[in-house]
Amino acid sequence: MERRRLGLPSFDQGRHRTKGLVLGAAVGGLGHALPYLIPDFWTATILATIIVFVELGVISWMWMKWDHANVRVPDKNGQMRSLRLTASFTPYFGRWLMGWLLSLATAGIYRPWAKVAEWRWMADHTDIS
Repeated sequence: MERRRLGLPSFDQGRHRTKGLVLGAAVGGLGHALPYLIPDFWTATILATIIVFVELGVISWMWMKWDHANVRVPDKNGQMRSLRLTASFTPYFGRWLMGWLLSLATAGIYRPWAKVAEWRWMADHTDIS
């Protein structure tokens, strides 16, 4: 029986996902806590904030790559095709980070426009193979 992939996680690789979740939580926790070994509070807080933004950017990028690897879309003949991302991490991360910074500066008002800009960027840099 053929299994349809709809972009949802499969449960047959649960152990690998559990290990990844535990490792990601441990590394994330250390990344948030280690800067506070620095004696100056504000330096540590700024460093921890930078770590959080980098971590969220990497998570967002991984999520997008996973979606592009696992989502199938039908072509005009009904054949299921996979998506292929044609860009690199740097331009996406820059757009993503600028969107969040503008959203923070505007108390969340800019967030819908930032999300649409991210979606447009992804659509412009996606091919159907």
